[in-house]
Amino acid sequence: MSSTVTAIPFARYENGHLAVRTTPMHLRWAFSNLLSADQHVIQVVFECTVEPISSETELRMLEETFLADRDSASIDDVRERFQGALADAAQRDVAKASAEECLKLKSVERLRESLLEAVRSTAFSSGLAILDPISLAIDSPSLKDQQLKALRAKSQVEHLRQLRAVFTEFEAIHRQTPGISAAATLSKLTADHQHDVLRAGFSNAKSTQKTIWITSGLELIRLCAETGRHQEGIELPTILGPIRSVQSAGTNNRLVIGARDGVFLFDPTARSVLRLYRYIGNGQTSGFNHVIVGSECVVATHAQVGVVRWVQSTEEDGKVIFSSPARHLTMTKDGHLLFSSGASLLRLKDGSVSKIDCPTTGDIVGIASCGDALLVITAIEVIRLNATTFQTITIDRRFSQIQSAAALPWMDSIRLVLATDQPGLICAGAEDALVTLYRSTSSALKSLTASPTRIAGVSLDRGRLILWNTADEDGPITEMNVAALTHHRIAGLTFA
Repeated sequence: MSSTVTAIPFARYENGHLAVRTTPMHLRWAFSNLLSADQHVIQVVFECTVEPISSETELRMLEETFLADRDSASIDDVRERFQGALADAAQRDVAKASAEECLKLKSVERLRESLLEAVRSTAFSSGLAILDPISLAIDSPSLKDQQLKALRAKSQVEHLRQLRAVFTEFEAIHRQTPGISAAATLSKLTADHQHDVLRAGFSNAKSTQKTIWITSGLELIRLCAETGRHQEGIELPTILGPIRSVQSAGTNNRLVIGARDGVFLFDPTARSVLRLYRYIGNGQTSGFNHVIVGSECVVATHAQVGVVRWVQSTEEDGKVIFSSPARHLTMTKDGHLLFSSGASLLRLKDGSVSKIDCPTTGDIVGIASCGDALLVITAIEVIRLNATTFQTITIDRRFSQIQSAAALPWMDSIRLVLATDQPGLICAGAEDALVTLYRSTSSALKSLTASPTRIAGVSLDRGRLILWNTADEDGPITEMNVAALTHHRIAGLTFA
């Protein structure tokens, strides 16, 4: 539309006589949806000045053009008189060349002449004269967007090339220090290189865990770990009551399902229960949250019952060996079974439970095995213990309001992924000072799990799954409303 005030009269009849505005009028036309030969959007703004020609013949032409069927005409009517001819001329001209060619000086001058020819031809038959100043502006937002994307892609390719070079150098240094973890080697680099090496390590990571399994209600949901796309839903048996958790059994794509009244080994391919481990409880409402299946026994933790143990060689029901709330059952590389109960870290050995002296200041929210070390996470600290002697090595209190945690595999070590009351995820090393952030609008995630290439989190209301690529800190790959799909909240999830 014209930028001038279009309500001002241009010509009208006064007492039967023609009255015409004598001062020049500045007019502006904007065309925003023109298409170039290569189908890019072209935007054109053309401006010029017009004024009526005062001769009798020209005024008669003006009267026939603008007042043949009305008593007055506005400046907007003058602008509309030229609109069609200018639009046609502009489209014809830009359609002859690519967007890039259209923006070149020679093409802009050609377009200016085409528009001037169109405006002069219309003015000649309307009793008007075209005056300076005349201006033309042309742009192509779609071409600029394409060029910006190409520039970013080129920059990313170059950045990846640099990352590979830095990572190759890092691997060479790491190979020269046998017995030292990749995280410990990372700590020896300059701060500038640490982040690049970390990202390169994630970019080069491979994972055999191609599936995310989620339990929701009595349904087992299968998602593609790469994209988060829903693949299938499997109805689980109800023989052990409501479902609480799911874990990989580690072999043949089998899963361990934790339920209210026990746990069972499940084959999702055959959709069959391979083995039931029943527990006859006394009114518990929640289910088993972590399970470890060994060759001789099965051990599981329960937030109400405690710790239950089953002997593999018998069909007997499970026996309680610890009767307080228990979570985060973990096996160290030395075969120690550890779990938490409130702020206490406990060990299960030869069927008996003992407390480990661990200087926690609040309830434990996660336990992770890290080579020769053990990481115990509370709301405000990460305590690093010797995995054999359980002596305290370090206490890291850089973070606060930690809600949940998971071990993220990185090369031959792990990093911790922490969900706090702030949006996004913290990624911190146990043997280096580097801290990075995975961006997200979600905070206080209920639970986390990770593979070398993906991180999955459950929203605080347990309705949504959020999935990140470990090599991309800018934001999640996807967020999925599982509750809308199953009409139940998420109970457990695992990579497998």
